[in-house]
Amino acid sequence: MNDNVIEIVSLIVKKMLKDEYIDQEEIITELVDQGYELEDIDEAFALILSDENISEENIWGANENKDIIYNRIFTFSEKMYLPLKLQGLIYRLIAKNILSPEESEKLITRTVKNVYTGSIQIKDLWSTLQDIVDDKVRLESILKDIPEFNEIIEEKYKFVN
Repeated sequence: MNDNVIEIVSLIVKKMLKDEYIDQEEIITELVDQGYELEDIDEAFALILSDENISEENIWGANENKDIIYNRIFTFSEKMYLPLKLQGLIYRLIAKNILSPEESEKLITRTVKNVYTGSIQIKDLWSTLQDIVDDKVRLESILKDIPEFNEIIEEKYKFVN
């Protein structure tokens, strides 16, 4: 690894620590304009976004204990790709104990992976929630507890008859 890669990682981490949302295309353009090579930029992003940082490993599953208080802190790579609004919604879902730890981890992992395809809206988070939570009563509870989701649900789907 050369010094340029270390400098690029440092610049990206500084932006993340300032809670800035990182648009990968925008930062690549900015770095190229500053004279960095695409190969070094790619290596820096690969280092930050390695599979070690984003894992679907089930650490809760069968060992899940209802007496354990689940508290989640986003990793650097998660913070880099999840806009603050989505981070806030996920934190609220966790804080209100709406999702189990296992469901929360699935939501975070899938949401980060969806960001790679440009899916960073509240409606995309809701869609992922619907895939994870298969209980309509719990989904209705989420709609009641998190009003931002109501904004994206079409009127005909808001209420269960």
